[in-house]
Amino acid sequence: MNAAELQQELFQVIKSNIPDHLSTTEEIAKVLDVSVDSVYRRMRGEKTISLDELHLLCSHYKISLDQLMRIETGSFLFQGNIQNEKTFRYEAYLKSILANQAYFNSFSDREYYFLGKDVNIFHHFLFRDIAAFKYFFWTKSLFNSPSLANARFNFNCYSDEMWETAKKIIAGYNQLPTVEIWNVENINVAIRQIEFYRDGHIFETESDALKLYEAWERVIDHIERQAERGYKFVYGDPEMK
Repeated sequence: MNAAELQQELFQVIKSNIPDHLSTTEEIAKVLDVSVDSVYRRMRGEKTISLDELHLLCSHYKISLDQLMRIETGSFLFQGNIQNEKTFRYEAYLKSILANQAYFNSFSDREYYFLGKDVNIFHHFLFRDIAAFKYFFWTKSLFNSPSLANARFNFNCYSDEMWETAKKIIAGYNQLPTVEIWNVENINVAIRQIEFYRDGHIFETESDALKLYEAWERVIDHIERQAERGYKFVYGDPEMK
């Protein structure tokens, strides 16, 4: 790929990243601080972009030069934000999942791949008991929230507002084609978290732990039934996809 082809490819990628209701040339002009006419000359290849301009555009639109130039590095590119325990807000996190999910589902050609040591987060929202425990565990034990420093777990910690958002997430997940790779370690992580709280006497009652074990058993049964049928559906109703 020569420099002219690379420049054309760059603008094609940028154009695909800009919403349809916005003018591509006007948006690029703002980033480069040049006139719209000057952007047109660059897009037509009449003017070569400088290294500074290339850096500005790639940084603003989060474009990898390796990817753009099709350089085979043997690496994988990931994009995201690392959660900060001081600023983490679970409610906002749920809403961000819902927003991202709506974006994924806006495409006709889409597929979600999952491979991890823990159970896929979407399955946490099948049952309120599990959603409540995961919320409490993350907030108390992973993000060290001072408000929960001496608190014991009970299912009432999960607000109705969070549960309504969680139900929307699982509904959206059912519309998202997925490939999930599981092994025994996935469910073991969930079990060990419950055991950790039992050993630390963080449950208000022993029956709370039992309710969680039973909820996870229902999750596994539901996933098995979905795998048998080859599609996802609402818990307990295979006709509701």
